[in-house]
Amino acid sequence: MTCDASKDADLFWALRGAGGGNLGVVTSFTFASHPLGAITAFSMSWPWSNAGEVVAAWQTWAPSAPVALWSSCRLRWIPGSGPSVSVSGAWSGPPSGLARHLDELASASRHAPSRFTRTMSPLDAARYFAGCSSYSIDDCRLSEQGGRLTREGSLARSDFFDRSIDANVVRAALGLIEGRGATTALAAQTGGVLFDAWGGTIADVAPDATAFPHRSARFLAQEFVTFHGPITDATLGTNRDWLTTLWRAFRPAASGAAYVNYIDPDLRGWLRAYYGDNLARLIDVKRRFDPDDAFRFAQSIPTTLPA
Repeated sequence: MTCDASKDADLFWALRGAGGGNLGVVTSFTFASHPLGAITAFSMSWPWSNAGEVVAAWQTWAPSAPVALWSSCRLRWIPGSGPSVSVSGAWSGPPSGLARHLDELASASRHAPSRFTRTMSPLDAARYFAGCSSYSIDDCRLSEQGGRLTREGSLARSDFFDRSIDANVVRAALGLIEGRGATTALAAQTGGVLFDAWGGTIADVAPDATAFPHRSARFLAQEFVTFHGPITDATLGTNRDWLTTLWRAFRPAASGAAYVNYIDPDLRGWLRAYYGDNLARLIDVKRRFDPDDAFRFAQSIPTTLPA
């Protein structure tokens, strides 16, 4: 079947924010394209001792940035290097217009960062952000598909934030990330949190215009661990416990909503966290288009609201 804004419009609404195997198998999409010129990728890095001030500055700067600018603030423990703080992102405006925005962040952080920028075509930018700058298009796929990319194991949780995070909460998180170096099972794996700026065009869409409700958030956090090479059950367990501790550290500031694409098997109240006020309509769509619940998994949308 084919759905759009006028044909099976409820299904079309639901698939924009609650697809992922809940309602069927989507075999093709038709997109409206938009003109796009050069993209400038950027990265800024500070000493770890500046991390608290960088996070404070980024939380104000990023959500209010122009629509042409997107950024991510990254706090990570990197094996062999230690804790790291950086801000990276993309700018779709005139290349000459980016510097003043980066200067604003540097000034707000009260410390001078190292800085990298590179202007490229949209296709080359896509390859850059996929980690494929040095690969051909054919090589930029997983090894089992004939490419050169390898798949790494990972754990992830998520939080949305409607307001800036208090400095005490940030300090607690920084301590947990820096503390990974004291435990062998943690020090050998990458772990931390990635903050993605929200706002901009995301916020121009009403929360109920599609099934994706998280339009008013200031930013999204992904608390994560990435594993390098084979690991033991003990290493997995230690890192999972650490991730839960980091996630809990952010709870006083988080909105309670979560990002379904970082699906979380340990999350309580996941239906409301993922879908918010759109949940009742999604259950109705599920019941009408998949009444036998053929498309189900551990955190799929049910045909009736659980008690």
